[in-house]
Amino acid sequence: MNELGICEQDMYEQGMNEQEVNGQGISELGRLENLSGDMEKNPYRPYYFENPKAYDSPIRSWEEFRGRFRTEFAAHMPKEAPTYMNPFLEESAYFFPNPKDEVALVVNCGYCPPFLHRLAFVKIVYVLRGSCFFFIGGERILMKKGSFCLVGPNVEQAVYSCNDEDIVVNLIMRFSSFAESFLGLMREQGIMSEFLWRMLYSRTDNGCLMYDGKEEKIVTENVKNLCEEILFETQNPSSLIRKSMLLIFYGNVLRLHEKELIVLGREGRAGGYQLADMLFYMENHLTCSLPELAGTFNLSEGYLSRYFRKETGKTFAQLLCEFRMRRAEKMLLHTDFSIEKIVETVGYTDKSRFYRNFKAMYCVSPVKYRKGRGELCPYPSN
Repeated sequence: MNELGICEQDMYEQGMNEQEVNGQGISELGRLENLSGDMEKNPYRPYYFENPKAYDSPIRSWEEFRGRFRTEFAAHMPKEAPTYMNPFLEESAYFFPNPKDEVALVVNCGYCPPFLHRLAFVKIVYVLRGSCFFFIGGERILMKKGSFCLVGPNVEQAVYSCNDEDIVVNLIMRFSSFAESFLGLMREQGIMSEFLWRMLYSRTDNGCLMYDGKEEKIVTENVKNLCEEILFETQNPSSLIRKSMLLIFYGNVLRLHEKELIVLGREGRAGGYQLADMLFYMENHLTCSLPELAGTFNLSEGYLSRYFRKETGKTFAQLLCEFRMRRAEKMLLHTDFSIEKIVETVGYTDKSRFYRNFKAMYCVSPVKYRKGRGELCPYPSN
């Protein structure tokens, strides 16, 4: 267990097998009814009932949390937090036992204090039952059943729930897998597309994308089905199925909630320009040049070069190369085009240069990548 909560391995180590998770009573959550575990054994629950105000604002250390209690009570609290707490959570702590896993489930640990932390991966916080509080950028936001937020890497935030019946899940995905799997969503125009573009390419704190309206049953079913797939399909787990189910969730969010999504905690946009629009243009015009892009957005080439460096840490040429390689990778896997045709389609005139760039990003040559169907290097270098 850690500050995100209970992961699927913990559930089985603690004896939460399928029969126990199913529970005895009738519940709309079915096999997920007892997902939050036995609250009587929850190590944080006594702290909440001793001093609920200790949870009103987020913490940066266990020592800070202990300092919010009476001296007599704090003296009996452990010197270290009952669960692992770290200001930065790495992918390696959550994707197991198979390092190739790409989507995982962590159930939020009820009554755990709101410890501020950042992520190396992407997560969706979804309220299946009850409610929780979400902290970001100095705000404290109540999330109710059916509410969710999408949090990208390096965004400082915290979550906590304070009722026995609360069930809040974290669906997490490798950052590299997210970038590879959800490019299709980014081709849609709208607030989610803009958020995803900035999350993948901007170095600034892009906050989180939140829906805090009425529960939509089909979206909740998407989340429940994905949770069950992760928890109970242990004999023959499929990353493809998990990613596909997550994509369906995002698709339904776009269809049903696009106009109700809000961005929280974002730093101001430099210059007021739309990084997402520029990246979208480049992704759809693989032969574009810096002068062409600058002219399209009525900017000088010098300003645009500096803007890309500041926002993404990459040059125009590096970004364009990345888009070209990703397009080539898709064509290698999903078409029977010759290498020469692919080289031409993605905007190269120099075949050897294309080979060098592809190998730098995917670790192998285009020919070997096609023969291996992408399995030789599942996570491209950035």
